[in-house]
Amino acid sequence: MGGRAEVVGLWLTGGSRGIDVEGWDEHPPLVRGYYDALSRALTNVVINAIEAGNDGALIVITVRRKSIRGREMIEIGVQDSGPGITPERLATIWEPYVTSKPGGTGLGLAIVRQTILAHHGLVSASSTAGAGTEVALALPIDGDPAEIVEPAGEED
Repeated sequence: MGGRAEVVGLWLTGGSRGIDVEGWDEHPPLVRGYYDALSRALTNVVINAIEAGNDGALIVITVRRKSIRGREMIEIGVQDSGPGITPERLATIWEPYVTSKPGGTGLGLAIVRQTILAHHGLVSASSTAGAGTEVALALPIDGDPAEIVEPAGEED
């Protein structure tokens, strides 16, 4: 993933909202995968967070190394301070065609999920009414590129 320059670019698209990056390491561990697909997945999650927040809301992105199910992974958490998502709705956000946005297709988080799963990663989300939502994307550190499933429409 492209680093601070892309995060700053995303902050600029957020208007007066700020994006705070925590846990950033100037030399993060290697995560193998398809850059364009992973970049689109992370961008989609950040844009959702920006759209969920009120003007001036802070988006917090945390990058942390974690052992998950016995695997060393990098977890990228995107926390917004929007209205939150009800437990019933939260259970369906990864499904295709589920949206609360006027004119939305409901494909964004479904594609995010498929992209991360194709890279042998994990997705999760938690939310508190009135306090916002956190979406976490976890990717294996230094995965074997031969095992990564090429996302549809991607070419080398």
